[in-house]
Amino acid sequence: MSAVQTANPGVDLAAADRPSPWWKWLLAALLLTGLVWATVIFVWQVNRTDPGARDLLLWLVALPMGLIAGAHLLRSGLRGRSVRAAEIAPAGVDAVAATDGLDAPPRALPLLAHALSCRAGVDADDAIAQLRTAPRPGLHPSLRDRYGLPVFAAPVDGLDVDAATAALHDAGAEDLGGWDEEIARAWALLEPVLDALLLADVAAQALPDDETPADASALPGYVYAHSRSVRAAPHQAGPQLQIHVLLPARWPSHARDIASDAVRGRAQAMGHAADALELNVVPLSHAREVWSLLDRLSLELHAAPRADRHLVLATDSLVGALSVEALEHAGRLFGSAQPEGRIPGEAAAGLLLGAARTPDVPDVAPLQVHRAIVDPASREDRSTRAAVRAAGDVCARALAVARQPADAVRALVSDADQRPSRSIEAAGTLVAQLPELEPDLHGLHLGVACGDVGLAAPLALLALAAAQAAQAQAPVLALSIADDACRAALAITPFPTAAATATAAAA
Repeated sequence: MSAVQTANPGVDLAAADRPSPWWKWLLAALLLTGLVWATVIFVWQVNRTDPGARDLLLWLVALPMGLIAGAHLLRSGLRGRSVRAAEIAPAGVDAVAATDGLDAPPRALPLLAHALSCRAGVDADDAIAQLRTAPRPGLHPSLRDRYGLPVFAAPVDGLDVDAATAALHDAGAEDLGGWDEEIARAWALLEPVLDALLLADVAAQALPDDETPADASALPGYVYAHSRSVRAAPHQAGPQLQIHVLLPARWPSHARDIASDAVRGRAQAMGHAADALELNVVPLSHAREVWSLLDRLSLELHAAPRADRHLVLATDSLVGALSVEALEHAGRLFGSAQPEGRIPGEAAAGLLLGAARTPDVPDVAPLQVHRAIVDPASREDRSTRAAVRAAGDVCARALAVARQPADAVRALVSDADQRPSRSIEAAGTLVAQLPELEPDLHGLHLGVACGDVGLAAPLALLALAAAQAAQAQAPVLALSIADDACRAALAITPFPTAAATATAAAA
Protein backbone atom coordinates (compact mmCIF):
# COMPACT_ATOMS: atom_id res chain seq x y z
CA MET A 1 0.00 0.00 0.00
CA SER A 2 2.83 2.33 0.59
CA ALA A 3 6.19 2.35 -1.06
CA VAL A 4 8.82 4.39 0.71
CA GLN A 5 10.80 6.15 -1.97
CA THR A 6 12.81 9.33 -2.03
CA ALA A 7 11.32 12.14 -4.05
CA ASN A 8 13.37 14.98 -5.50
CA PRO A 9 12.59 18.19 -3.60
CA GLY A 10 13.17 20.28 -6.70
CA VAL A 11 16.02 22.72 -7.37
CA ASP A 12 15.72 26.27 -8.64
CA LEU A 13 18.42 26.37 -11.32
CA ALA A 14 18.04 30.08 -11.88
CA ALA A 15 18.51 30.79 -8.19
CA ALA A 16 21.56 28.51 -8.05
CA ASP A 17 23.21 30.31 -10.96
CA ARG A 18 22.22 33.85 -9.93
CA PRO A 19 25.23 36.01 -8.94
CA SER A 20 25.31 37.83 -5.63
CA PRO A 21 24.67 41.60 -5.60
CA TRP A 22 27.77 43.75 -6.30
CA TRP A 23 27.66 45.46 -2.94
CA LYS A 24 27.99 42.11 -1.16
CA TRP A 25 31.13 41.33 -3.13
CA LEU A 26 32.56 44.80 -2.37
CA LEU A 27 31.81 44.45 1.33
CA ALA A 28 33.39 40.98 1.44
CA ALA A 29 36.49 42.25 -0.41
CA LEU A 30 36.89 45.18 1.97
CA LEU A 31 36.51 42.95 5.01
CA LEU A 32 39.06 40.47 3.68
CA THR A 33 41.50 43.27 2.80
CA GLY A 34 41.11 44.85 6.24
CA LEU A 35 41.71 41.52 7.93
CA VAL A 36 44.89 40.90 5.89
CA TRP A 37 46.22 44.41 6.58
CA ALA A 38 45.57 44.16 10.30
CA THR A 39 47.32 40.79 10.48
CA VAL A 40 50.34 41.88 8.44
CA ILE A 41 50.81 45.17 10.34
CA PHE A 42 50.49 43.37 13.66
CA VAL A 43 53.21 40.88 12.63
CA TRP A 44 55.49 43.69 11.49
CA GLN A 45 55.07 45.54 14.79
CA VAL A 46 55.74 42.43 16.87
CA ASN A 47 58.88 41.61 14.86
CA ARG A 48 59.98 45.31 14.64
CA THR A 49 60.06 45.04 10.84
CA ASP A 50 60.70 48.13 8.71
CA PRO A 51 58.89 47.25 5.44
CA GLY A 52 60.10 48.60 2.15
CA ALA A 53 58.16 49.40 -1.02
CA ARG A 54 58.39 45.79 -2.20
CA ASP A 55 56.99 44.48 1.10
CA LEU A 56 54.13 46.96 1.01
CA LEU A 57 53.25 45.94 -2.57
CA LEU A 58 53.51 42.22 -1.86
CA TRP A 59 51.74 41.95 1.50
CA LEU A 60 49.25 44.81 1.40
CA VAL A 61 48.25 44.69 -2.29
CA ALA A 62 49.12 41.40 -3.95
CA LEU A 63 48.13 39.14 -1.03
CA PRO A 64 44.59 40.57 -0.56
CA MET A 65 43.96 40.53 -4.31
CA GLY A 66 45.11 36.92 -4.55
CA LEU A 67 42.88 35.84 -1.69
CA ILE A 68 39.88 37.64 -3.19
CA ALA A 69 40.48 36.03 -6.59
CA GLY A 70 40.90 32.60 -5.02
CA ALA A 71 37.68 32.96 -3.05
CA HIS A 72 35.85 34.01 -6.20
CA LEU A 73 37.15 31.03 -8.17
CA LEU A 74 36.31 28.62 -5.35
CA ARG A 75 32.76 29.94 -5.05
CA SER A 76 32.24 29.84 -8.82
CA GLY A 77 33.40 26.23 -8.94
CA LEU A 78 31.10 25.17 -6.12
CA ARG A 79 28.15 26.98 -7.71
CA GLY A 80 28.78 25.33 -11.06
CA ARG A 81 28.97 21.93 -9.42
CA SER A 82 25.63 22.46 -7.67
CA VAL A 83 24.02 23.61 -10.91
CA ARG A 84 25.27 20.52 -12.76
CA ALA A 85 23.92 18.30 -9.98
CA ALA A 86 20.58 20.12 -10.13
CA GLU A 87 20.39 19.62 -13.90
CA ILE A 88 21.01 15.89 -13.51
CA ALA A 89 18.59 15.35 -10.58
CA PRO A 90 15.26 15.96 -12.37
CA ALA A 91 16.13 13.40 -15.04
CA GLY A 92 16.79 10.84 -12.33
CA VAL A 93 13.48 11.61 -10.64
CA ASP A 94 11.59 11.34 -13.93
CA ALA A 95 13.22 7.98 -14.56
CA VAL A 96 12.18 6.71 -11.12
CA ALA A 97 8.64 8.03 -11.58
CA ALA A 98 8.41 6.35 -14.95
CA THR A 99 9.59 3.08 -13.44
CA ASP A 100 7.07 3.35 -10.62
CA GLY A 101 4.21 4.13 -12.95
CA LEU A 102 4.89 1.78 -15.87
CA ASP A 103 7.35 -1.00 -15.13
CA ALA A 104 6.80 -1.76 -11.43
CA PRO A 105 4.06 -4.30 -10.69
CA PRO A 106 0.96 -2.81 -9.06
CA ARG A 107 0.62 -3.27 -5.33
CA ALA A 108 -2.90 -1.96 -4.78
CA LEU A 109 -4.87 -3.56 -1.96
CA PRO A 110 -8.64 -4.00 -1.72
CA LEU A 111 -10.17 -1.73 0.93
CA LEU A 112 -13.08 -3.58 2.49
CA ALA A 113 -14.06 -0.91 5.03
CA HIS A 114 -12.80 2.19 6.79
CA ALA A 115 -13.73 4.04 9.98
CA LEU A 116 -12.84 7.37 11.55
CA SER A 117 -13.59 9.17 14.81
CA CYS A 118 -12.39 12.75 15.14
CA ARG A 119 -13.51 16.25 16.00
CA ALA A 120 -15.03 16.75 12.53
CA GLY A 121 -17.38 13.77 12.78
CA VAL A 122 -18.19 10.37 14.25
CA ASP A 123 -17.33 8.65 10.95
CA ALA A 124 -15.61 9.52 7.69
CA ASP A 125 -18.79 10.41 5.81
CA ASP A 126 -19.88 12.71 8.62
CA ALA A 127 -16.42 14.29 8.68
CA ILE A 128 -16.59 15.05 4.95
CA ALA A 129 -19.95 16.77 5.42
CA GLN A 130 -18.77 18.78 8.41
CA LEU A 131 -15.13 19.49 7.57
CA ARG A 132 -15.58 22.63 5.47
CA THR A 133 -17.93 24.28 7.95
CA ALA A 134 -16.42 22.96 11.20
CA PRO A 135 -15.25 25.75 13.52
CA ARG A 136 -11.55 26.28 13.99
CA PRO A 137 -10.09 24.93 17.24
CA GLY A 138 -10.53 27.34 20.14
CA LEU A 139 -9.05 27.84 23.59
CA HIS A 140 -9.28 24.80 25.84
CA PRO A 141 -11.18 25.42 29.08
CA SER A 142 -8.63 23.75 31.36
CA LEU A 143 -5.31 23.21 29.58
CA ARG A 144 -2.71 25.89 30.33
CA ASP A 145 0.81 26.73 29.19
CA ARG A 146 3.77 27.49 31.43
CA TYR A 147 2.50 31.04 31.99
CA GLY A 148 -0.94 29.87 33.05
CA LEU A 149 -2.61 31.01 29.83
CA PRO A 150 -5.16 28.82 28.01
CA VAL A 151 -3.91 27.02 24.92
CA PHE A 152 -5.64 26.19 21.65
CA ALA A 153 -6.79 22.57 21.37
CA ALA A 154 -9.12 20.45 19.24
CA PRO A 155 -10.84 17.93 21.56
CA VAL A 156 -13.67 15.71 20.37
CA ASP A 157 -16.86 17.08 21.89
CA GLY A 158 -19.06 14.71 23.85
CA LEU A 159 -16.44 12.00 24.24
CA ASP A 160 -17.62 9.66 27.01
CA VAL A 161 -14.34 8.66 28.60
CA ASP A 162 -15.96 7.36 31.79
CA ALA A 163 -18.14 4.88 29.90
CA ALA A 164 -15.16 3.56 27.93
CA THR A 165 -13.16 3.11 31.14
CA ALA A 166 -16.09 1.38 32.83
CA ALA A 167 -16.34 -1.02 29.88
CA LEU A 168 -12.70 -1.94 30.38
CA HIS A 169 -13.37 -2.69 34.05
CA ASP A 170 -16.36 -4.85 33.09
CA ALA A 171 -14.14 -6.75 30.63
CA GLY A 172 -11.73 -7.65 33.43
CA ALA A 173 -9.15 -4.84 33.31
CA GLU A 174 -8.79 -4.16 37.02
CA ASP A 175 -5.56 -2.15 37.21
CA LEU A 176 -5.82 1.02 35.11
CA GLY A 177 -3.23 2.90 37.11
CA GLY A 178 -1.07 3.55 34.04
CA TRP A 179 -3.91 5.18 32.12
CA ASP A 180 -3.74 8.96 32.16
CA GLU A 181 -6.22 11.37 30.61
CA GLU A 182 -4.72 11.17 27.12
CA ILE A 183 -4.69 7.35 27.04
CA ALA A 184 -8.27 7.15 28.26
CA ARG A 185 -9.43 9.60 25.58
CA ALA A 186 -7.54 7.74 22.87
CA TRP A 187 -9.14 4.45 23.88
CA ALA A 188 -12.61 6.03 23.99
CA LEU A 189 -12.04 7.21 20.41
CA LEU A 190 -10.83 3.79 19.28
CA GLU A 191 -13.79 1.81 20.63
CA PRO A 192 -16.38 2.85 18.00
CA VAL A 193 -13.83 2.53 15.20
CA LEU A 194 -12.91 -0.99 16.31
CA ASP A 195 -16.55 -2.05 16.65
CA ALA A 196 -17.50 -0.66 13.22
CA LEU A 197 -14.66 -2.46 11.45
CA LEU A 198 -15.19 -5.75 13.28
CA LEU A 199 -18.85 -5.66 12.24
CA ALA A 200 -17.81 -4.84 8.68
CA ASP A 201 -15.50 -7.85 8.67
CA VAL A 202 -18.29 -10.11 9.90
CA ALA A 203 -20.54 -8.80 7.13
CA ALA A 204 -17.84 -9.26 4.50
CA GLN A 205 -17.35 -12.88 5.55
CA ALA A 206 -21.06 -13.64 5.39
CA LEU A 207 -20.85 -14.40 1.66
CA PRO A 208 -22.06 -17.51 -0.12
CA ASP A 209 -19.46 -20.25 -0.08
CA ASP A 210 -18.86 -20.00 -3.82
CA GLU A 211 -17.91 -16.32 -3.44
CA THR A 212 -15.35 -16.95 -0.73
CA PRO A 213 -11.90 -17.54 -2.19
CA ALA A 214 -10.18 -20.73 -1.18
CA ASP A 215 -6.69 -20.58 0.22
CA ALA A 216 -4.78 -23.48 1.68
CA SER A 217 -1.39 -21.78 1.95
CA ALA A 218 0.44 -21.52 5.19
CA LEU A 219 0.70 -18.38 7.25
CA PRO A 220 3.32 -15.91 6.01
CA GLY A 221 6.31 -15.46 8.23
CA TYR A 222 5.41 -11.87 9.04
CA VAL A 223 5.67 -10.12 12.33
CA TYR A 224 6.37 -6.57 13.43
CA ALA A 225 8.27 -5.39 16.46
CA HIS A 226 5.50 -5.24 19.02
CA SER A 227 4.87 -5.40 22.70
CA ARG A 228 2.38 -8.29 22.57
CA SER A 229 1.53 -10.79 19.83
CA VAL A 230 -1.00 -13.62 19.84
CA ARG A 231 -0.47 -15.83 16.80
CA ALA A 232 -2.62 -18.64 15.44
CA ALA A 233 -1.27 -22.16 15.21
CA PRO A 234 1.08 -22.73 12.23
CA HIS A 235 -1.21 -25.38 10.78
CA GLN A 236 -4.17 -22.99 10.58
CA ALA A 237 -5.15 -22.88 6.89
CA GLY A 238 -8.42 -20.95 6.92
CA PRO A 239 -8.64 -17.20 6.35
CA GLN A 240 -7.57 -15.17 9.35
CA LEU A 241 -8.25 -11.70 10.65
CA GLN A 242 -4.93 -10.07 11.45
CA ILE A 243 -5.35 -7.02 13.67
CA HIS A 244 -2.55 -4.45 13.82
CA VAL A 245 -3.04 -1.89 16.60
CA LEU A 246 -0.73 1.11 16.27
CA LEU A 247 -0.27 2.83 19.62
CA PRO A 248 2.00 5.70 20.73
CA ALA A 249 5.34 4.51 22.07
CA ARG A 250 5.02 7.00 24.94
CA TRP A 251 2.24 4.84 26.41
CA PRO A 252 3.39 2.59 29.28
CA SER A 253 3.70 -1.07 28.31
CA HIS A 254 1.01 -1.89 30.86
CA ALA A 255 -1.45 0.38 29.03
CA ARG A 256 -0.63 -1.26 25.69
CA ASP A 257 -1.22 -4.69 27.24
CA ILE A 258 -4.63 -3.60 28.47
CA ALA A 259 -5.51 -2.27 25.03
CA SER A 260 -4.33 -5.51 23.43
CA ASP A 261 -6.48 -7.64 25.72
CA ALA A 262 -9.48 -5.37 25.18
CA VAL A 263 -9.18 -5.51 21.38
CA ARG A 264 -8.90 -9.30 21.43
CA GLY A 265 -11.85 -9.59 23.78
CA ARG A 266 -14.08 -7.38 21.63
CA ALA A 267 -13.15 -9.31 18.49
CA GLN A 268 -14.01 -12.65 20.11
CA ALA A 269 -17.24 -11.21 21.52
CA MET A 270 -18.32 -10.36 17.98
CA GLY A 271 -17.89 -13.90 16.76
CA HIS A 272 -14.26 -14.06 15.65
CA ALA A 273 -12.76 -17.38 16.68
CA ALA A 274 -9.65 -17.20 18.82
CA ASP A 275 -7.69 -19.50 16.47
CA ALA A 276 -8.59 -17.29 13.47
CA LEU A 277 -7.21 -14.11 15.04
CA GLU A 278 -3.71 -12.70 15.01
CA LEU A 279 -3.06 -9.59 17.07
CA ASN A 280 -0.06 -7.29 16.77
CA VAL A 281 0.33 -4.24 19.01
CA VAL A 282 2.86 -1.91 17.44
CA PRO A 283 4.30 1.01 19.46
CA LEU A 284 5.39 3.91 17.23
CA SER A 285 7.09 7.20 18.05
CA HIS A 286 6.17 9.23 14.96
CA ALA A 287 3.23 9.29 12.59
CA ARG A 288 5.57 8.97 9.61
CA GLU A 289 6.50 5.46 10.79
CA VAL A 290 2.99 4.36 9.81
CA TRP A 291 3.90 4.71 6.11
CA SER A 292 6.85 2.34 6.51
CA LEU A 293 4.73 -0.15 8.43
CA LEU A 294 2.02 -0.11 5.75
CA ASP A 295 4.68 -0.60 3.10
CA ARG A 296 5.98 -3.73 4.83
CA LEU A 297 2.44 -5.04 5.14
CA SER A 298 1.84 -4.47 1.43
CA LEU A 299 5.08 -6.24 0.51
CA GLU A 300 4.17 -9.24 2.64
CA LEU A 301 0.69 -9.50 1.18
CA HIS A 302 1.95 -9.43 -2.39
CA ALA A 303 4.87 -11.76 -1.69
CA ALA A 304 2.64 -14.41 -0.11
CA PRO A 305 -0.98 -13.63 -0.98
CA ARG A 306 -3.70 -15.44 0.93
CA ALA A 307 -7.30 -14.79 1.89
CA ASP A 308 -6.52 -13.11 5.23
CA ARG A 309 -8.02 -9.79 6.13
CA HIS A 310 -5.90 -7.13 7.79
CA LEU A 311 -7.42 -4.67 10.22
CA VAL A 312 -5.06 -1.72 10.82
CA LEU A 313 -6.01 0.59 13.69
CA ALA A 314 -4.42 3.71 15.15
CA THR A 315 -5.45 6.07 17.92
CA ASP A 316 -3.86 9.01 19.68
CA SER A 317 -4.79 11.98 21.81
CA LEU A 318 -2.61 15.02 22.46
CA VAL A 319 -5.35 16.76 24.44
CA GLY A 320 -3.71 16.54 27.82
CA ALA A 321 -1.28 18.34 30.08
CA LEU A 322 1.65 16.02 29.23
CA SER A 323 1.40 16.56 25.47
CA VAL A 324 0.91 20.30 25.86
CA GLU A 325 4.02 20.47 28.04
CA ALA A 326 6.02 18.41 25.53
CA LEU A 327 4.94 20.58 22.59
CA GLU A 328 5.71 23.76 24.50
CA HIS A 329 9.12 22.48 25.58
CA ALA A 330 9.95 21.66 21.94
CA GLY A 331 8.81 25.10 20.77
CA ARG A 332 6.02 23.54 18.68
CA LEU A 333 2.88 24.69 20.52
CA PHE A 334 0.64 27.02 18.54
CA GLY A 335 0.21 30.53 19.89
CA SER A 336 0.44 34.19 18.96
CA ALA A 337 4.24 34.00 19.16
CA GLN A 338 4.37 30.66 17.34
CA PRO A 339 2.00 30.74 14.32
CA GLU A 340 3.72 27.66 12.87
CA GLY A 341 3.08 25.64 16.02
CA ARG A 342 0.80 22.64 16.46
CA ILE A 343 -2.69 22.58 17.95
CA PRO A 344 -3.18 19.43 20.08
CA GLY A 345 -5.91 17.20 18.68
CA GLU A 346 -7.12 13.61 18.87
CA ALA A 347 -8.53 10.95 16.57
CA ALA A 348 -8.82 7.23 15.89
CA ALA A 349 -9.03 5.56 12.50
CA GLY A 350 -8.83 2.17 10.89
CA LEU A 351 -8.75 0.33 7.58
CA LEU A 352 -9.97 -3.18 6.82
CA LEU A 353 -7.84 -4.50 3.97
CA GLY A 354 -8.42 -7.61 1.94
CA ALA A 355 -5.83 -9.98 0.55
CA ALA A 356 -3.60 -8.94 -2.33
CA ARG A 357 -6.00 -10.22 -4.95
CA THR A 358 -8.78 -8.98 -7.20
CA PRO A 359 -12.12 -9.95 -5.70
CA ASP A 360 -14.67 -11.52 -7.97
CA VAL A 361 -17.49 -9.57 -6.37
CA PRO A 362 -17.03 -5.77 -6.66
CA ASP A 363 -19.30 -5.13 -3.68
CA VAL A 364 -16.82 -6.87 -1.39
CA ALA A 365 -14.10 -4.30 -2.02
CA PRO A 366 -15.47 -1.17 -3.73
CA LEU A 367 -12.15 0.64 -3.32
CA GLN A 368 -8.46 -0.08 -3.66
CA VAL A 369 -5.55 1.64 -1.97
CA HIS A 370 -2.50 2.14 -4.16
CA ARG A 371 1.12 2.39 -3.20
CA ALA A 372 2.23 5.62 -1.56
CA ILE A 373 5.20 7.73 -2.52
CA VAL A 374 7.04 9.12 0.51
CA ASP A 375 9.52 11.98 0.37
CA PRO A 376 11.62 11.84 3.58
CA ALA A 377 13.19 15.28 3.04
CA SER A 378 12.77 17.84 5.79
CA ARG A 379 10.76 20.98 5.08
CA GLU A 380 13.11 23.21 7.07
CA ASP A 381 14.97 25.91 5.15
CA ARG A 382 12.80 25.35 2.06
CA SER A 383 11.03 28.21 0.38
CA THR A 384 7.30 28.03 -0.21
CA ARG A 385 7.89 27.54 -3.92
CA ALA A 386 10.28 24.66 -3.31
CA ALA A 387 7.85 23.06 -0.85
CA VAL A 388 4.97 23.23 -3.33
CA ARG A 389 7.22 21.82 -6.05
CA ALA A 390 8.25 18.91 -3.82
CA ALA A 391 4.65 18.13 -2.82
CA GLY A 392 3.59 18.31 -6.46
CA ASP A 393 6.32 15.87 -7.46
CA VAL A 394 5.18 13.39 -4.80
CA CYS A 395 1.57 13.68 -6.03
CA ALA A 396 2.59 13.22 -9.68
CA ARG A 397 4.52 10.07 -8.84
CA ALA A 398 1.64 8.71 -6.75
CA LEU A 399 -0.70 9.13 -9.73
CA ALA A 400 1.85 7.43 -11.99
CA VAL A 401 2.02 4.47 -9.60
CA ALA A 402 -1.78 4.22 -9.61
CA ARG A 403 -1.87 4.64 -13.42
CA GLN A 404 -4.38 7.45 -13.05
CA PRO A 405 -4.42 10.67 -15.12
CA ALA A 406 -4.63 13.91 -13.19
CA ASP A 407 -7.91 14.89 -14.84
CA ALA A 408 -9.58 11.75 -13.42
CA VAL A 409 -8.99 12.82 -9.81
CA ARG A 410 -12.06 14.35 -8.20
CA ALA A 411 -10.63 15.60 -4.90
CA LEU A 412 -7.45 16.24 -2.92
CA VAL A 413 -7.58 15.25 0.76
CA SER A 414 -4.72 16.43 2.94
CA ASP A 415 -3.78 16.68 6.60
CA ALA A 416 -2.87 20.38 6.28
CA ASP A 417 -3.69 22.35 9.39
CA GLN A 418 -3.94 25.99 10.43
CA ARG A 419 -0.25 26.72 9.77
CA PRO A 420 0.16 29.16 6.86
CA SER A 421 2.99 27.10 5.41
CA ARG A 422 0.83 23.98 5.15
CA SER A 423 -2.26 25.80 3.87
CA ILE A 424 -0.27 27.43 1.07
CA GLU A 425 1.47 24.16 0.23
CA ALA A 426 -1.80 22.22 -0.01
CA ALA A 427 -3.56 24.87 -2.09
CA GLY A 428 -0.56 25.38 -4.37
CA THR A 429 -0.21 21.66 -4.96
CA LEU A 430 -3.88 21.31 -5.87
CA VAL A 431 -3.72 24.20 -8.34
CA ALA A 432 -0.48 22.96 -9.92
CA GLN A 433 -1.23 19.24 -10.14
CA LEU A 434 -5.03 19.22 -10.48
CA PRO A 435 -5.86 22.37 -12.47
CA GLU A 436 -9.38 21.13 -13.22
CA LEU A 437 -10.33 21.27 -9.54
CA GLU A 438 -11.27 24.23 -7.35
CA PRO A 439 -9.38 24.54 -4.05
CA ASP A 440 -12.47 25.59 -2.10
CA LEU A 441 -14.72 22.88 -3.54
CA HIS A 442 -12.42 19.91 -4.07
CA GLY A 443 -9.87 20.34 -1.29
CA LEU A 444 -10.46 18.75 2.13
CA HIS A 445 -7.95 19.41 4.90
CA LEU A 446 -8.24 17.35 8.07
CA GLY A 447 -5.91 19.35 10.30
CA VAL A 448 -7.72 22.67 9.91
CA ALA A 449 -10.56 21.47 12.14
CA CYS A 450 -8.87 18.62 14.02
CA GLY A 451 -5.39 19.93 14.75
CA ASP A 452 -2.49 17.54 15.26
CA VAL A 453 -3.95 14.06 15.81
CA GLY A 454 -0.56 12.45 16.33
CA LEU A 455 -0.10 8.82 15.40
CA ALA A 456 -3.64 8.56 14.00
CA ALA A 457 -2.99 11.11 11.24
CA PRO A 458 -2.04 8.75 8.34
CA LEU A 459 -4.95 6.35 8.83
CA ALA A 460 -7.37 9.23 9.46
CA LEU A 461 -6.24 10.79 6.19
CA LEU A 462 -6.73 7.52 4.29
CA ALA A 463 -10.15 6.90 5.84
CA LEU A 464 -11.27 10.39 4.86
CA ALA A 465 -9.93 9.97 1.31
CA ALA A 466 -11.61 6.57 1.03
CA ALA A 467 -14.97 8.01 2.04
CA GLN A 468 -14.56 10.79 -0.54
CA ALA A 469 -13.63 8.28 -3.26
CA ALA A 470 -16.65 6.12 -2.40
CA GLN A 471 -18.98 9.11 -2.59
CA ALA A 472 -17.56 10.40 -5.87
CA GLN A 473 -16.93 6.93 -7.36
CA ALA A 474 -13.75 8.42 -8.77
CA PRO A 475 -10.06 8.54 -7.85
CA VAL A 476 -9.08 10.71 -4.88
CA LEU A 477 -5.55 11.82 -4.04
CA ALA A 478 -4.43 11.75 -0.39
CA LEU A 479 -1.56 14.08 0.53
CA SER A 480 0.24 14.14 3.87
CA ILE A 481 2.23 17.33 4.50
CA ALA A 482 1.70 17.97 8.23
CA ASP A 483 4.87 16.15 9.26
CA ASP A 484 8.02 18.25 9.43
CA ALA A 485 10.22 15.42 8.15
CA CYS A 486 8.34 13.85 5.24
CA ARG A 487 5.58 14.11 2.67
CA ALA A 488 3.47 11.25 1.40
CA ALA A 489 0.87 10.87 -1.33
CA LEU A 490 -1.22 8.00 -2.65
CA ALA A 491 -4.34 7.43 -4.71
CA ILE A 492 -7.51 5.67 -3.63
CA THR A 493 -9.63 4.53 -6.56
CA PRO A 494 -12.84 2.57 -7.13
CA PHE A 495 -12.14 -1.09 -7.73
CA PRO A 496 -12.60 -1.93 -11.44
CA THR A 497 -15.39 -4.38 -12.10
CA ALA A 498 -14.69 -7.64 -13.90
CA ALA A 499 -16.28 -6.22 -17.08
CA ALA A 500 -14.17 -3.09 -16.96
CA THR A 501 -11.04 -5.15 -16.38
CA ALA A 502 -11.83 -7.37 -19.38
CA THR A 503 -12.50 -4.32 -21.56
CA ALA A 504 -9.21 -2.72 -20.54
CA ALA A 505 -7.31 -5.94 -21.22
CA ALA A 506 -8.91 -6.27 -24.66
CA ALA A 507 -8.02 -2.68 -25.50
